[in-house]
Amino acid sequence: YRLGPFGWFSHPSIKELSVDAMNASGNYGNIDTIQSLEWVQSNIAEFGGDPSNITIFGESAGGYNVAALLSSPIAEGLFHKAIIQSGGIKPGDITHSESYLKDNLPWKNYTSRELVNQLLIERDYAQTREEAFSLQVDMNDASINDLLRSSSTKEIYESFQEANFNTDRMLRPFPDGIVLDQHGILSSLKNGLSSNIPIIFGTNRDENKLFLIENPRLVRSFLGLPRIKNLERWNSVVSHRSNTWKLIAVDRPARELSLMGRKNVFAYRFDWDDEPRKFGVNLS
Repeated sequence: YRLGPFGWFSHPSIKELSVDAMNASGNYGNIDTIQSLEWVQSNIAEFGGDPSNITIFGESAGGYNVAALLSSPIAEGLFHKAIIQSGGIKPGDITHSESYLKDNLPWKNYTSRELVNQLLIERDYAQTREEAFSLQVDMNDASINDLLRSSSTKEIYESFQEANFNTDRMLRPFPDGIVLDQHGILSSLKNGLSSNIPIIFGTNRDENKLFLIENPRLVRSFLGLPRIKNLERWNSVVSHRSNTWKLIAVDRPARELSLMGRKNVFAYRFDWDDEPRKFGVNLS
């Protein structure tokens, strides 16, 4: 499926000139996963599979995509069980994704508007973001569409990186009312969407160690190997962040759906035993 700005990109100009609702959605990555499930429905029997017993699962970003499929009206009937591994159920926000930097909204620097601003700078139509902003405000939908469609994949991705300060945040599906239910993922599930589908939510005990291993406040490098500065502090931060992730991604949705009377909701925590030290480093 399409990734990054090619998978999730909502801009008013694209919506205005789109010939159909799917094109206007902006959730292109999710459309790709839905099409793959349609292919499975049509062809899996030829490989010995059962099209009436399809399980989808995904980890991290894949977990978000599974959650998005659970809240997609057009994905109904394409799968029958779902597993969300170290994922999440909090979608993106269309208003934020279409905002400008100056609007000072959450994730304000991760927007389609700023990508277009950066393209205008790269094409020498503007020298600064302020100039690009003024120019984009005055451009009509057709002109912005022409700018985007005439740009190469490389230009769009590099402008996306530059406009968003080279961050590595993950773009999320947003409730557009077309591909995803307009009420959001958890609300749509609580309202009965996908109520017949068993769901497993899960995380790992040490979920955040991977993300913290390059944190210079907690870990230093010695001969190219990571060395934890303060083991007590390290364990405290890892535990806090991993438990917070579990609370948000597992406990809350599983509890709320269970309180609604759903009997087909399950949860797990995966624990990996400590490994022996290697080269004086505890990598577990």
